[in-house]
Amino acid sequence: GLKVRDRREAPRFARGKPPLICATPCPLPPCCSQPTSSRRREEGGPVAFCGSWSNVSNDNLEPYLKHIGVGWAKRKVALTFRPQGVWSRQDGVLQVTTPTPLGVRLEMCPLDGAEQADEIEGKTWRKSHLWEGSKLVTRVVDPAGLKPDFVTERWIDEKGRLIQVNSHNGAAFTRIFARTG
Repeated sequence: GLKVRDRREAPRFARGKPPLICATPCPLPPCCSQPTSSRRREEGGPVAFCGSWSNVSNDNLEPYLKHIGVGWAKRKVALTFRPQGVWSRQDGVLQVTTPTPLGVRLEMCPLDGAEQADEIEGKTWRKSHLWEGSKLVTRVVDPAGLKPDFVTERWIDEKGRLIQVNSHNGAAFTRIFARTG
């Protein structure tokens, strides 16, 4: 299966090709082949994510980071970081490339629910992406089964903004992104 690369490495794209910003509609995942597919496409399916996005606001980030055990110094750095991601489709895989202080992060989102491996601080976690209504939901599962799932929900709201809500064991934070391209 596809794997998320270590965030310190240069990005690698599906089959070695750079991503293309969607100029044509992305194919919808299998769950979108129902009669509601055209409505879902308008409400924020894969097509709506493609393009450049800039983080314009965060809500509850510091309490969330504290909840998951991030130390004071790293929390202060994280609070100053405003991600700017580019979403694209490559070989049917939705992906986002985000420059970070630790290097470029490439997150691939196969829309068939296929599980991936993601290395975070030396530990390999299981990750999957599925559509739930008009939301792209990512679940990251502790391989040891000791921690509850980390869940990220993403959708395009009625104002055309990309909303991202990260949650874990009762704590959550929200990032709001504006389209820049």
